[in-house]
Amino acid sequence: MNKRINTLTILVLLPVMLVAQQWTDHLNLSSASFCGKIGKKPYAGSSMGLFTYDDQDHLIEKITKVNLLNDTEISTIDTDGERIFIGYINGNLDIVKGNTVVNIPDIKLSNVSSSKTINRIVHDNNKLYCCTSFGIVVINIQRREVTDTYYIGTETENFSINTILLDTKWIYAATNNGLFRADKESPSLSY
Repeated sequence: MNKRINTLTILVLLPVMLVAQQWTDHLNLSSASFCGKIGKKPYAGSSMGLFTYDDQDHLIEKITKVNLLNDTEISTIDTDGERIFIGYINGNLDIVKGNTVVNIPDIKLSNVSSSKTINRIVHDNNKLYCCTSFGIVVINIQRREVTDTYYIGTETENFSINTILLDTKWIYAATNNGLFRADKESPSLSY
């Protein structure tokens, strides 16, 4: 009797298990607002994930939280040609290289009481400059850690940083309150 019940259970559940393995995600990737190139592969991204196109085999690959990323609601993407740097609305940060991802959740987990949105990511050598709603967070890519935070604003209010520009001597920060400039080597950048 037990063998019949077990056999019947397997026969009933087997088609369900096979169908479950054929499911796919249906995330909206149609409204791409970011694009770039990794090696020879172009990519585009939306708030829900990325997709890449392979010219040789004509395949489109989706990269989302379902298969690789650590979060949803992407706010910005940047690349250095080998890696994709992904910032999220909640302050989370992913670094994607090939089929691996490194997550740096330091901004997301910080005690900042205001929004933690990463507005823009700028890479420079081995550093990422994350322009956030409260300042600029500098991350060492190799050590995967925050090395500094620059706050711009008044004594009572930090300005949201929309983007930055780096040259050999200066760091320029664009905010809703204007453009600010500071010497990159100045010890007073961190206060």
